[in-house]
Amino acid sequence: MTKKTTILLLSLLMSLHSNAQNTYVFIGSYNLDNTQEGIYVYRLTPKGALKKVTSVKVHNASYLNLSPDGKYLYACTDTKTPNAGSISSYEFNAQQRTLTFINSQRSGGENPVYLSVHKSGKWLVNANYTEGSASVYSLENGKISPFVQNFQYSTEHSVDPKRQERSHVHSSVFSPKNDFVFMPDLGADKIRCYQFDSSQKQPLQAAQNPFTKTVEGSGPRHFTFHPNGKFAYCI
Repeated sequence: MTKKTTILLLSLLMSLHSNAQNTYVFIGSYNLDNTQEGIYVYRLTPKGALKKVTSVKVHNASYLNLSPDGKYLYACTDTKTPNAGSISSYEFNAQQRTLTFINSQRSGGENPVYLSVHKSGKWLVNANYTEGSASVYSLENGKISPFVQNFQYSTEHSVDPKRQERSHVHSSVFSPKNDFVFMPDLGADKIRCYQFDSSQKQPLQAAQNPFTKTVEGSGPRHFTFHPNGKFAYCI
């Protein structure tokens, strides 16, 4: 009998990956210095203790996500510098307990805050908060290609002049069947929606209903689906 592989996420938050014998926890952090450790890997013991395994140096790993097979870790890098944010990839070797940098690409904005990986492991969609944008990348064996699509919503805004002076895309979430992507936009009070066609070179396609308006001033952030796939919830 084989033990099941499980994955749980956070980043500032944690990402959690289990192989047959061990459970690993990945923690991303803001460190303001790319010469210092920014992503940490721990082993979670059966009694709930965390034992450090390894770490890597990276600047402001603001959000983490794992590939569906648990082999690759993807991280947002928040630079606080216009158009200089990036998405990085790492290979995780559970046997050797190593996390190895593969490559990085520009996020299409200043501070990427969220990323989701398609169930095929071949696509990644990220959200950039400050500029109000989203980018789509193709993936091959964990390597990230330059983005094939970048959507900018910077001219949109809503009723709160301090927080909603422009669009702020806060997350990018695949639907349960991975055929749509939803993007809560804090600055515009909208939950944006695109169809996702993985057979296309530019997979994000216009949806019949391109957005849902939220209550003015509510500032939608994170978004998740009920396990039955019929309902969704937004912070």
